[in-house]
Amino acid sequence: MKVLIPIPNTDFDPTEVAIPWSILIMNNIQVIFATPNGKNGRADNRMLTGEGLGSLKWALIASKDAINTYNDMLQNRQFNNPIKYENIDVTMFDGLILPGGHDSGMKDYLESTVLQDKVRSFFEEKKPVGAICHGSINYFRL
Repeated sequence: MKVLIPIPNTDFDPTEVAIPWSILIMNNIQVIFATPNGKNGRADNRMLTGEGLGSLKWALIASKDAINTYNDMLQNRQFNNPIKYENIDVTMFDGLILPGGHDSGMKDYLESTVLQDKVRSFFEEKKPVGAICHGSINYFRL
């Protein structure tokens, strides 16, 4: 099995990407990442460090387990070789996970008509789609 996880180039939530990735690979499911330009994505640094989160830092920062899993994901070959949104071939995947994020870097992900068309195709093909937090916005724009 093969699952697609599209992400923006910056500001995705590290927990919402790394934890599903980890669960999938532990179950021998191949994960392919996609970004707008085919270059590596980076998580929202505030979620990793807590800087700028103010008094709610304790509730908003990623857990140590999620940060460790994110760091493991940074070493993953597929994570480091994402495809471009435009090169997504829906027929090559068994499912889709749409993670979220919090900062302005998410705009390229949430507003990409190319990605929205690909997401629509997953629904048309009746393939499983999981959407987390802001990832669901791609679904509601269809």
